[in-house]
Amino acid sequence: MDEVLEREIVAAVRRFVDRDVIPNASALEHRDEYPHAMVATMRELGLFGATIPADFGGLGLSFLTYARVMEELSRGWMSLAGVINSHLIMAYVIANHGTDAQKKLFPARDGPRRQARRPPRSPSLTPAATSNRFAPPQSAAATTTSSPAPRCSSPMRVTARCSPSPPKQIPTPIRLRGISMFAVEKSDRGPTVSRNLDKLGYKGIDTCEVLFEDVSVPATSLIGGAEGTGFKQVMSALEVGRINVAARAVE
Repeated sequence: MDEVLEREIVAAVRRFVDRDVIPNASALEHRDEYPHAMVATMRELGLFGATIPADFGGLGLSFLTYARVMEELSRGWMSLAGVINSHLIMAYVIANHGTDAQKKLFPARDGPRRQARRPPRSPSLTPAATSNRFAPPQSAAATTTSSPAPRCSSPMRVTARCSPSPPKQIPTPIRLRGISMFAVEKSDRGPTVSRNLDKLGYKGIDTCEVLFEDVSVPATSLIGGAEGTGFKQVMSALEVGRINVAARAVE
């Protein structure tokens, strides 16, 4: 994207934050209320397609410009950067690791699809899973078998262990083999939200416990169509997510 246009996008976000976010963020934070109007404006600005390539209908911003946009949003209210981050992590996974069919079905540029009062897509990781690639074996292992999250968006990005004996040709440490990633659509059959987790801060977006008991997921939900590649997929996406998180701390 042209540098001049990227600067104009950052300026537009700055105006939005000054006009709509700063005057209202404190009240929304204290009420723990999802910022529907702000999210609608961010959608109009194209921010849900910020890092998504233009071939997929996104803005195709450089990561430097994306970081500047997140700085501006966080200047007004950090939770807004979280809404964007959850969605773009999922979009990155689909764009870079999904099958052709998955890429066509995913409405990346339009932002998250609503299935309840709060729409951001979020990762669903089992308690024993971790994003720390240097973690000890007992923690770098998903305990969910093929079977913090929103209330409740769709699809959800879920990591799970498909098989205790994954293919040997996968060049990953033994403790990481067999982990796969799925794009799980919410339906009447589940998954279900068991409870919302209270937080001291970072309000306005939910952190929930999600139950996957007896949830059936079709084979077409397997990201990339190959088992045992989920750890690589989730780590590549989280590296992009960390750009967002780091930008929130810039004053």
